[in-house]
Amino acid sequence: MDNELVSIIIPTKNSAATLPACIESIRNQDYSSIEIIVVDTNSTDDTVAICESNNVLVLNTDWQTLGSRAIGLSRATGIYVLMMDSDQILESGCIENCIILMKECDMVCLEEKAFNPRTMIQKMYEADRKLIHKNADLQLDPFLGVLAPRFYRKSILEKAFARIPKDILPFATGTEDKIIYYESLQVSNKVKILPNAVGHLEPEGIKQLWRKNYKYGKSDRQLAKTGHYASLLSKKMRLRRSRGLSKNRILSSMLLLLKAPPYLIGFYVG
Repeated sequence: MDNELVSIIIPTKNSAATLPACIESIRNQDYSSIEIIVVDTNSTDDTVAICESNNVLVLNTDWQTLGSRAIGLSRATGIYVLMMDSDQILESGCIENCIILMKECDMVCLEEKAFNPRTMIQKMYEADRKLIHKNADLQLDPFLGVLAPRFYRKSILEKAFARIPKDILPFATGTEDKIIYYESLQVSNKVKILPNAVGHLEPEGIKQLWRKNYKYGKSDRQLAKTGHYASLLSKKMRLRRSRGLSKNRILSSMLLLLKAPPYLIGFYVG
């Protein structure tokens, strides 16, 4: 199994605050057959220097997240591809466990949790992720749910990207994981979920949350103008599908109320 190379693609833009922990979590995996490909969008901080000091390949681009993933895929040489974000931290054994699951499927969703949540907003994110994974069977539909695979068989991912319209690659971000998942489902429906796989360094406060969701709204505005993936966008800002009322559901709904205004401003005005 150690001979099955895994290509890890990480889009970055001014990611110096989180990238070292992300890379360290990859280096600390028991699985050793790994290549890391960072695709950087015009960072002005120490992102590139961090990659160079860690002997990580850096590709430069003007494109946003979807295009960055496409560029990384074009350079990937692994049998499998893990699409990470620069603010994600892999749990111990994550990659090895993904490969074991891939004997039965073509793509794996990674169960996420907020990494060391301290602020109230981070605790809302933690509650949101707990709610999602407690109701994971309701969340695997790309139209009605929010789960999307991160670990793919490269051959499936290449076929999925071949189906994605090229005109959206430069700007699409925030909805890119759903787009990739939707197109991958046209090729294969073999999906598994790996529990306790990833920690996510969530926004600490309102300013970070607003900036992030405003950017997503702007991107989705451009996407809507193209006419592509309208059915995915129509369900973007909605309450999580779940069973029953719980503390996690209440906190998840509160988080949506905070995320919706900047997203909608970005979508209709940005």
